[in-house]
Amino acid sequence: MCDEKKMAALGTQISALGPVISILDKTLTVTNANMVYLTEEVKEITKENQDMRKAVYGNGNPTGGLSGRMSMLEKAVAKWQETQTWVARVIIGGIILALIGAAVNYFV
Repeated sequence: MCDEKKMAALGTQISALGPVISILDKTLTVTNANMVYLTEEVKEITKENQDMRKAVYGNGNPTGGLSGRMSMLEKAVAKWQETQTWVARVIIGGIILALIGAAVNYFV
């Protein structure tokens, strides 16, 4: 019933699998260690990303953080530029009026 040659061949095949299983076990151990390392790296990157978002956006509020401050600066600069334009117009108008006055006094 039992073929001894087949059983011996099967035993040889099984014994040949021992080193392969050992190599696979070592590979799995290294892979698990790498996964633990990568998991920690991802956690650290996620925390840094959350910290950057807080700094840029201010706790999820779009008016807070660096983004909100930049918006405030942009508005302030736009208002300053508008004011400077009006100041320049007033100065130019004053100079033109002074020139007209000087020309009138010169010719009269």
